[in-house]
Amino acid sequence: ADARMLYASYFFAAWGDRMWEFAAVVFLLEIFPDTLLPASLFGFCESASGIAFGASVGDFIDANDRLPVIRRSIFGQNVTICLASLLFSYAIYELTTWTNAGKWFIVWLIIFAGMLAKLASTMNKVSIHKDWSVVVAGGVSCVQTRVNANMRRVDMICSICAPLFVGVSSAVIKPAATCLVIAVWAACSMWVEYQLSQRVYDAVPGLAIKPPKEAPDSPTSPSRLDGGHAPPGKSNPVSAYFARQSVILKQYWHHRAFAVSIPYALLYMSVLSLHGTMVSYLRALGVADFWLAFGRALGAFVAIGSTYAVPRMVARMGLIRTGVSTLWGQVFCLTPLFLAFIFLAGDWDA
Repeated sequence: ADARMLYASYFFAAWGDRMWEFAAVVFLLEIFPDTLLPASLFGFCESASGIAFGASVGDFIDANDRLPVIRRSIFGQNVTICLASLLFSYAIYELTTWTNAGKWFIVWLIIFAGMLAKLASTMNKVSIHKDWSVVVAGGVSCVQTRVNANMRRVDMICSICAPLFVGVSSAVIKPAATCLVIAVWAACSMWVEYQLSQRVYDAVPGLAIKPPKEAPDSPTSPSRLDGGHAPPGKSNPVSAYFARQSVILKQYWHHRAFAVSIPYALLYMSVLSLHGTMVSYLRALGVADFWLAFGRALGAFVAIGSTYAVPRMVARMGLIRTGVSTLWGQVFCLTPLFLAFIFLAGDWDA
């Protein structure tokens, strides 16, 4: 029952996040239909904010009690999505009256709101996936695997249905009204998430107990990796920030997962995912919102299968063999596309 309430809370957060993720890049093209620059800037600034302040979000999660952290993430995510959606609705509704400078002013406000929403969403996901779910599972490995699979399943269901909802809604009741629907959802979702997170917190006593922080003389602590000197925190905030980032990079460099994570991260440099720039590009080519949403939904539907397959594979083959098998599965799926780009590119140009 505790896990189900956690799933429900995560569903509301993921649904709003997936709606906003799809709607933002699509509706930016309503404001600037002849260029992909606003959508590209939106994606770049969102990702840059996550890179620049992701470590600070993690530090905030570690330094504060669980309930205030999750509440602030809920508030930040839903308020920024609500305000940005209202801006979208107003900008699209009054589109013919805006000057080019006015449009860019609105776009930069939306980009700023998107950056804040990204950080709040990251805080929410890290808190739930890496902290709350671990405590709810009681530290039992098999239970944790099942909880993670269910959380992933919830996320994939939202990835299927939320973009479809936005695509159908924008076709039926027009984009400006769809933005209002997203804003109303965010406002209502905030209250529901507050209530559900409070119930989970009250039902699981372990959530009120924070684990002890890492000792200063730990082999992986910042002071040890930084030559025995902790990064300055009060003299110069800018230098302290960059010193902190340097320490984090050193920790990442020395971590045993570094070599494995690099090729995995390189997958995100491809355009084989219906996100951001690719959605904007396809829409600029004239692909309807419904078909863009359908493509994302189809991919997410396939991904749901992994949430059923992976726990069974881990149980039968072990974690390492499962990881190797899935990596080779990715290679098998991507190889035909790679060959198609090489040998069929001329036919496409023709």
